[in-house]
Amino acid sequence: MGGEPWRDPETGGERALVVGASRPFQDGLLVMLDGIADRAEAERWRGRHLLAPLSELAPPADGEVYLHELEGMTVLDVAGAEVGVVTAWSRLPNGILLDVTGARGSVLVPFNDAFVRAVDRAARRLTVSLPDELYTGGA
Repeated sequence: MGGEPWRDPETGGERALVVGASRPFQDGLLVMLDGIADRAEAERWRGRHLLAPLSELAPPADGEVYLHELEGMTVLDVAGAEVGVVTAWSRLPNGILLDVTGARGSVLVPFNDAFVRAVDRAARRLTVSLPDELYTGGA
């Protein structure tokens, strides 16, 4: 497959698509798109990204956040002290891993209930519970 993953595989241009139906399938979704009528045409779109305007997305539920919002969020420990700022995130087979950089150095924080205790999307803040052993930088 050549070209950019969000471009039409034939023309290289942007193409508006309408989702006709979708259902969970393995680790993603099986999506039927209006205007893509057969398997051969669908195969040309395999591995492509579907983009949607943010204005058309449903807001996340309380305590949830979109992945693109994580970078730049302030991270506090459960006592309210600043741990740092999310500088990057990675999607791994076992979930999302946050790279948080602060005065004590860098720490990799799994984005799950065991470590992330609260998400305040409006304040752009995460509250985490971290053992000291996770820190890779200074004291």
